[in-house]
Amino acid sequence: MYYQIEETNVRLLGSMHIFPADKADIPSWVTNACNWATRFVLECENPSSTFGLADTDNNLNAMLPKPLLDWLINIWPRLGFQYGFESLHPSMVPIRLGQAGLNTVSGIEEYVHQNALHDQKSIEYLETPSDFLDALNSAPIDDVVKSIEFVARNFDTRQLRLSLLHDAWIKLDRIRMWHVVGDTPMANIPSMHEAALLRRNRAWVNKIFELLETNDPTLVVVGALHLCGPQNLEELVGKKLHRLI
Repeated sequence: MYYQIEETNVRLLGSMHIFPADKADIPSWVTNACNWATRFVLECENPSSTFGLADTDNNLNAMLPKPLLDWLINIWPRLGFQYGFESLHPSMVPIRLGQAGLNTVSGIEEYVHQNALHDQKSIEYLETPSDFLDALNSAPIDDVVKSIEFVARNFDTRQLRLSLLHDAWIKLDRIRMWHVVGDTPMANIPSMHEAALLRRNRAWVNKIFELLETNDPTLVVVGALHLCGPQNLEELVGKKLHRLI
């Protein structure tokens, strides 16, 4: 998942944001890509600790089926959050639930930050935290509730799913990666797919095209799932993109 845009100094790399803690090694092709670059462009700058908090309660108490609400009320305090789920934008609740409590280490973006800091390379971003939140909030609330229901049903298999996703990524198997997430809301609920991936892909491809005249070796790093499935970034960038590995 490492590409060159022909006749430019721009390359594109598909990342994993987090790794399973027992699979923390950085692949050599990622190391080589980072050493090649003098300039990085990542998805989104690190948000503040209050990212995702809403101005008012999200009213999920009134929208969730009672068994799901009871489960959420029971599980949320055990996950170590410093705020109640009622304080978040509804779209952030399934995202927080999806990763909380997993046995993980930082993924590629942290490695990129360390490389940039050590070698004094610049880092830019394809979107702001507000852009990201706006995209997530574009999904209808009924589909957000379905996403929370999915996380609840599959809560005990999250670590396994992450491990399988990482295994497919290490093998550069985009088809397998998409299969691993194929039953998730991000893949099979059209509005969630649009919010989490497609809308952002369309916005990013225009910014990637703006980079093409640069003389600096520039590495664009996006989550690997943005390179999987229909309307992925490889398709949107088009024929100028070819795989380096």
